[in-house]
Amino acid sequence: MKKTIILGYDRWYGLEQEFIKNLEFLGYEVIPITTNNCFTYKNKIQRVISFILKKFFNNKEIEKNLKIDQEIHEFNKKINNRKIDFSLIIRPDKFPISFLKKNRKIANKTVAYQWDGLGLFSDALKSVKYFDRFFVFDPNDVDINKNLLPSTNFYFDYNLNIENKKTGDGKKVYFFGTFINYRMNAIAELSEFLVHIGYTPGIHVVTHPRDNIKPYENTKINFLKKGISYEENICKMKEADILVDFINGKHCGLSFRTFEAIGYDKKLITTNAEIIKYDFYNPNNIFVLNNDNLAELKEFLEKPYEPLPIEIKQKYSFTNWIKYIFDEKPYQEINLPFDKNIEPASNAS
Repeated sequence: MKKTIILGYDRWYGLEQEFIKNLEFLGYEVIPITTNNCFTYKNKIQRVISFILKKFFNNKEIEKNLKIDQEIHEFNKKINNRKIDFSLIIRPDKFPISFLKKNRKIANKTVAYQWDGLGLFSDALKSVKYFDRFFVFDPNDVDINKNLLPSTNFYFDYNLNIENKKTGDGKKVYFFGTFINYRMNAIAELSEFLVHIGYTPGIHVVTHPRDNIKPYENTKINFLKKGISYEENICKMKEADILVDFINGKHCGLSFRTFEAIGYDKKLITTNAEIIKYDFYNPNNIFVLNNDNLAELKEFLEKPYEPLPIEIKQKYSFTNWIKYIFDEKPYQEINLPFDKNIEPASNAS
């Protein structure tokens, strides 16, 4: 019989579908619940009551609460009074406490993963007591509460058997991200430099206001009005030779892009200097970009990629990650660099 798992998530470019695919690949029966499905009022009375509460009582949460109530109602029908094996809630701060209490009662083992920094989303701390294990990915967050546990992000491994479709010249660079003003000059400068040294930058930035684009109209940045699905993003990464990661400045945790580079054997250009503290760091594979070393990038790009030890690559796979967070042995433990036991990858020089 398949093990059952509740997967709670906040929709983000279809990333949740990759979770579901990988869990099903591993043999789980997935019972999804989200906080931001499309919402429709049951009837005119509910719509009128909602309007009155928003207009005259300044209740800005009414529609959000109705949406969650509707989702929980559908969720209860899926559960059908069963006892569930596992529960994984991503961004628990997005869920009402009433649901988290129920979730704890119906699942044998409950886990939360906060993949945004607690400095910005401190409400997540209110939910720690409703989980057996609560994980954070930012080293700065682990000591905030004695019940917090460390974990990195990971790469999805259900599709690793799909061949990487590279260009053949080894010079295709890929970045996809949202517009964050303070990093745009660095993105523009990098894209221009890549062209100058003979590389093909695929630099894609999502933004709506036209005023954001004007200063960069003559650069190699491709501006998009809306994002692409996470599945499409993975396909584009597989086609590339080098991935780019610009830190968003809101936390020190490593992005998914870092681990996708590990999973798909790609070189990585990143502005997150914390990466040198992790056991997979290899200066031949990862270039830490700063304000002073852009001229050194060409030499880095000309060096061949060095395959990581298989145990390191497996460590950061989704398969190992899900075993680790649910404490389902055997697995490799995933630490953050506050742990003094972390050592550099054996083939780093």
